Amino acid sequence: ENANFRGLPKAFDAFKEIILEGPDSASTAQFGLELLFYEAQTGDKEFRYINAGRKWWPPWRMRGEKVDLVKEIYNWLSAIQKESRKRLGEGGLQQIPQGYKEFKGPSWRHAEPNAIVYAFFEAYGDKEAAEAIVGWLKNRMWDSKQGLIRAEEGKDIHSLDAQTRWILALGIERFMKVFSLTPEDFKEYLKRIEKEFGITEESYPLRN
Repeated sequence: ENANFRGLPKAFDAFKEIILEGPDSASTAQFGLELLFYEAQTGDKEFRYINAGRKWWPPWRMRGEKVDLVKEIYNWLSAIQKESRKRLGEGGLQQIPQGYKEFKGPSWRHAEPNAIVYAFFEAYGDKEAAEAIVGWLKNRMWDSKQGLIRAEEGKDIHSLDAQTRWILALGIERFMKVFSLTPEDFKEYLKRIEKEFGITEESYPLRN
């Protein structure tokens, strides 16, 4: 079911301002999410369709054939999730598909990219796939000793983006429910974020 689309061939690293070569689950999911957002806001469903025959499209698709790009993105991400669950358990996705030259093992599953894939699955309507990622996040990525989300599975390292992406993806109430946090617990969690990552009032770009 996933023979036609192989992920976006390139992505842009906004922090390093460089082009990244190769398929990436986060950038591909983000692109799909933007298409769904545009569709929801405008009602324009034609925008998701493209004509096959581009240089990054496999040659066995008929040139000029209209392809539902959102569905292709969904199928591709679903296939990565199935492969990741088969090899590693739980529902988190590897950022780069196994077999690609830049693949890094043994797990290489990160919190931030999976927040984006979760949001895409939710928007697409696959609740089961989305909740499988949440289960992985809760069981594999929550560092109970530090009270923070791990940046990468199997490593006690943390990042600001891993925290903020998931707060945005789940919303505060759902975030608290997933990690069994009371309102007071959540306030303490935010204080840990400020302390751990050096967040100050001056560091908020929209503080005014």
